[in-house]
Amino acid sequence: MVRRTKAEAEQTRHKLLDAAEQLFLQRGVSRTSLNDIAQAAGTTRGAIYWHFKDKADLFNAMMQRVTLPMEEALQHLLRRINSEDLDLVVTAISVPSWSASHSASLSRRSIRAPMGLLVHSNGAGSAGAARRAASD
Repeated sequence: MVRRTKAEAEQTRHKLLDAAEQLFLQRGVSRTSLNDIAQAAGTTRGAIYWHFKDKADLFNAMMQRVTLPMEEALQHLLRRINSEDLDLVVTAISVPSWSASHSASLSRRSIRAPMGLLVHSNGAGSAGAARRAASD
């Protein structure tokens, strides 16, 4: 049995997650075996079981690796905006996507409001400009 340092174990874990992400994308979760993931990562199935309980645990860890940074970024953005801007964010994300039943002006708003928010969130625009973009 090979003893690994904590850093090496973490590197192995990341290799497993990277391999799983690629294989799940290419083949789908149900068509990807743990053996496939281990081979793609250059490890053994035992290494997978050292880090993860089962395929579902591996999948959840892979998803957390993506969603946690997005959630942190959203929390940071929400701390930076005032209540009026927050109302605009809620409106922008609740506008339905394009469909034949929506008017052209609603479709324009669903595109412009998020772009106005992006400009405002990095300090290059103003709250008024973002609201005007949403009301066009």
